[in-house]
Amino acid sequence: MSRHHIVATAFSIAAAAISTVTVVVVASERWPGAPIGFGATTSITSLADGRTRVMFPIQIPANTAHPNAMISLAHNWDWGHERGWVRDDPRSPSVALTMETWFHGLSELNFDMLSPGEDGPWPGGRGMGFAARHDGTFATLLVGGEPYSPGAAGVQLTGGHGTDPVIAVFETDRTERGEVLRVQRTNGAPSVVMRGGQGPGLAFGLAGRDAGDLREGVIRVVGDAGDSPVMNIAGAGSGATVLSVRANESDSAPNLRISSSGTIEWSDGQSPSDVALARTGPGQIGTRGELAVAALRVGRGAALQAVQILPAEIAPGAVPGRSTSEHFVTLPGLAQGGMFFVNGPRQPTGIVVSGARPAGPDRIAIQFVNLADEPRQPSAGGYWILAIEVAE
Repeated sequence: MSRHHIVATAFSIAAAAISTVTVVVVASERWPGAPIGFGATTSITSLADGRTRVMFPIQIPANTAHPNAMISLAHNWDWGHERGWVRDDPRSPSVALTMETWFHGLSELNFDMLSPGEDGPWPGGRGMGFAARHDGTFATLLVGGEPYSPGAAGVQLTGGHGTDPVIAVFETDRTERGEVLRVQRTNGAPSVVMRGGQGPGLAFGLAGRDAGDLREGVIRVVGDAGDSPVMNIAGAGSGATVLSVRANESDSAPNLRISSSGTIEWSDGQSPSDVALARTGPGQIGTRGELAVAALRVGRGAALQAVQILPAEIAPGAVPGRSTSEHFVTLPGLAQGGMFFVNGPRQPTGIVVSGARPAGPDRIAIQFVNLADEPRQPSAGGYWILAIEVAE
């Protein structure tokens, strides 16, 4: 080891010893009764520029059990007996990395800065602050943001027994920030993205897909999930609500509700649900309320596009013996094409309603058959026409 290194090492050890003695002296002489005080400090100053130093300041807050003994690696910052932190030259930048032993019962590690030309109060523009209780029941790390830079973005990690969130992300109030969280693959593509601002969003990219595109939906999942469900809810109980949607915040009831039993319910938002779809038994599904569909197909049959039951008051004319006769009925809104079934009042002996056929727009022809030898009069009164429109 060179003589220069031996001297430097000895100087460092001596400075540390002197600083320890200084702590004891200052604590015993200045602690009682002072609202706040700044004890003397010992420092090791670089011979190169005279502004880079290792300091051992003492801060004495009022009504606390211990003085705040510090170790600081600083540039262009010194420690004054009257006001604490003092800049060597306000025209130059100042930085300090400082460990504090006891500030309001916490131990701290802080990184502080001041720009050239500023002479504001310490800590200035703090970029990072860490504080913890000595028993480990509380610890927090803050990078940027409040309270060091009002309105700036920041992240805070907090552990311990308190109610603070473990991770808190603070948004800036000056610009619309894009991503506030990114989980990035080795190829640079994001697999998870969280966006902040007025339109927050969360996106997941599965099977190697890019999660960065949040143009569709607040929560977006893109890519093949394989055998895994995109969302899985287990152990919720048979009647738990797994999805509830209200069109307006003031709605007293959800417009759409899906329960863990699989039941889907709908309402107008102001009253309890009035229609629902649910499993009613093995291989069965039932509906509560009216079911309206554009078309209905049963098995391999044709699709039924419209099913109508229409009333008609008619008075058919007499039908000659051993013959047939048609009675024409106008029914507004009648489906065109398909099949027609007619039911009506009890008919005289020998009279049979044999069917119906389309006879133009909103019009059908009901056919009556007279099996008797003499003319017979079909019954007048209320008839019902079942019209079924079949898709091509």
